[in-house]
Amino acid sequence: MDNSQQDTLKQIDHYVRQHIPTIHSRLQYEKNECYLQLYLQNQLCKIFFYNREKEPYAGFYVDDNLLFDVQLSDKELLVKVLKRWICDCASPSQMQADFPWLHTATLTDYYERNQSVESLFMESWNSLGQFCHEKYVRSKCNTDLLQAMINNMREAGFDRLLRAGTTLLSMGLSRSRRHGLREGQACIWFEFCNSTMNVHAHFAKTILKQHPIIFTPNIEQLLVKLTEYNVD
Repeated sequence: MDNSQQDTLKQIDHYVRQHIPTIHSRLQYEKNECYLQLYLQNQLCKIFFYNREKEPYAGFYVDDNLLFDVQLSDKELLVKVLKRWICDCASPSQMQADFPWLHTATLTDYYERNQSVESLFMESWNSLGQFCHEKYVRSKCNTDLLQAMINNMREAGFDRLLRAGTTLLSMGLSRSRRHGLREGQACIWFEFCNSTMNVHAHFAKTILKQHPIIFTPNIEQLLVKLTEYNVD
């Protein structure tokens, strides 16, 4: 990321907090990348750049799941969307009606229904397909390997037993009924880089460094251990 992109993120941060004083913000740095998080409770907006593009992208999340995104450089319009999303707590369907140009993720319809735990878990895995097709993820990770690993995990039945979620370049699995994790909840995080990943099993304090992006017996054992925790 070049200095002009970082300056743009800082300007957006300042502008948003001027117009929405209750919002929280944080600039996050990962290696050579930087992105801005704007959040309140479990609702989050990430502002970031793809490579050297001049206009930033805004991704809107609830409980760490992407619901809609858009390439957006108009700070005034961004504030309008954030106020509706965060201050008014508008539902995803209301957001789509108010801002039809937003790219809405498939999770939206399910988010507003009363689903069984198994259905919620399975739908969270369905959202991983979009994660694998995001331009930024494809530029940093071998998504063919990642998609194959996800498919193997699903074939083994873990999509019915674990919830999946993503951050910028990571995938997390847990037994949480709701999206988002409380401090101390058992989970596994996969951090991707090219054709390898670092795997953090927080409940076992296990770290596998530069592990190939493959569903190996070691990975399967960690997932089995995670399923032994109660859904909470």
